[in-house]
Amino acid sequence: MNYFKRSVAIIIAITTMITSADGAYVGKTTTEDITKTVSYKDSKVKTYTTIELNNKIEEHQDIIQKADAILVNAQALNWPETCDAIYMAETELNNAQLAVEFYENELNKRQDKQYPTASYVWNYMKDLGWSNAVCAGIMGNMMTECGGHTLNLKYNAQTKSYYGICQWGRHYPTVWNTNLETQCKFLKDTIEYEINTFGKLYKKGFNYKSFLQLTDPKEVALAFAKCYERCAGGYQGRQNNAVKAYDYFVK
Repeated sequence: MNYFKRSVAIIIAITTMITSADGAYVGKTTTEDITKTVSYKDSKVKTYTTIELNNKIEEHQDIIQKADAILVNAQALNWPETCDAIYMAETELNNAQLAVEFYENELNKRQDKQYPTASYVWNYMKDLGWSNAVCAGIMGNMMTECGGHTLNLKYNAQTKSYYGICQWGRHYPTVWNTNLETQCKFLKDTIEYEINTFGKLYKKGFNYKSFLQLTDPKEVALAFAKCYERCAGGYQGRQNNAVKAYDYFVK
């Protein structure tokens, strides 16, 4: 067997090893036996816990990384796009991406059904590129402000002086009596200025960039409470809430 054929055989063997056997497709060692799918199904999905769903996502993300590595190496070797190894790696990549989407959708359905407002806010913050720790710390404050220390946020919570998911005061009139989407956008548009301006309340030299670099949800909660909410206290409760939010959305 020459070097080219031997390398193909090795990569095909590796590709076979990364194939998942839990869902609707099973990898084979020939192009005749493995085909790209247009959807992914798992009949057991409703029985999985949140932790198990996250494990499934991580499992298929690992397959994606391995398949992508095979494609990169094949390209570096100038192999023809029609060779079996490339076809199989592309197929594994395609199928694993569908699987990740499938399990993430199921995870989102559960979260949205139980805590729709908190889930909307979490996904909005994640779309901004904020880390899990940052999102959890901010969420912990919202749980205090309008959720009764739970993830059951009331975006239209209102008192005589405060309104919304962050309980903005009347000196922020543009966010009063607005919907959830508008409130999330207001948070996005004001957080950098507020933290840059009041960062010293957390510690000297603290700013928005420093805030985004925090990795402990409890520290994020404290910083947000002091610099954005500027509340009179109750920091421990906000920090505890941040841990709850992190455990729910991440773990």
